[in-house]
Amino acid sequence: MQESIRHAEQLLEKAEVVTLAVNGEDGCPRAYVMTKLPGESIRVFPFLAKEGSEKVRALEKDPRACVSYFAPGGSVSLTGTVQLIRESGALRELWVPELDRIFPMGLESGELVLIRFESRAATFCFMGKVEEQPL
Repeated sequence: MQESIRHAEQLLEKAEVVTLAVNGEDGCPRAYVMTKLPGESIRVFPFLAKEGSEKVRALEKDPRACVSYFAPGGSVSLTGTVQLIRESGALRELWVPELDRIFPMGLESGELVLIRFESRAATFCFMGKVEEQPL
């Protein structure tokens, strides 16, 4: 398992796209492409979203979620739960310049929520071999 986790961490470094899937308000799954932020690991992913957005409303009702990503050599799908954190200090630690374009009002707007995803299980697909593991 340690080798799979190490490989998954290497894929994460190379991945350009990370998706967060939630159970939508209508009960159907909904996937969102998210900005990669500092502090990501196979066990914990931080994301930012606007307060009151569809994904935040859905996660307030059902904190179960899935994070997935891919890069040459494989893909990883993680299932787990989220915490919604509204403390500005936690948001400030994760701010990267790319977020200025996505959230032009910035941190001071009071409209941002930190989505902290914690993995519970993983499905690894490396070179055609699929492996499922609890984390």
